[in-house]
Amino acid sequence: MSDIIDPHASEVARLRAELAEATRERDEARAALEQERVRLAGCLTAVEGWGVYDELRAKPDAYGWSLPYQKTLELRRAYDRVRAALEGTPENLDAIGHVIATRYHQLTSFYGQANAVLTALRERCFGAAPTGDEGKEGERG
Repeated sequence: MSDIIDPHASEVARLRAELAEATRERDEARAALEQERVRLAGCLTAVEGWGVYDELRAKPDAYGWSLPYQKTLELRRAYDRVRAALEGTPENLDAIGHVIATRYHQLTSFYGQANAVLTALRERCFGAAPTGDEGKEGERG
């Protein structure tokens, strides 16, 4: 009977269902992207030494926890132990500096890869990356 009243009712209903599904998928992708941003920020704070020994750091199964975050915490703790052991021994600083530089380059590579994944995810979910001022933090729609 509704087809008699509105011959396009079934098509409108199908399009509404498709729109609802696409909106749900977009919202899930946005949530996943935001979680990855939090995880990446956690890795950065761990590298810088913030929260490495703090009771408030992310634990497994927490929103901001990831295996790279855990490995970064462990690496920072190892760095802190080596640095503490070398306090007052400048003759060993060249050797330890090489180790630190190597680890730094490994972490830089990891962050580059993580950023590439986040960029690809954003482009897949939301289109090309913003240009100009519309991409600034705090101006999300």
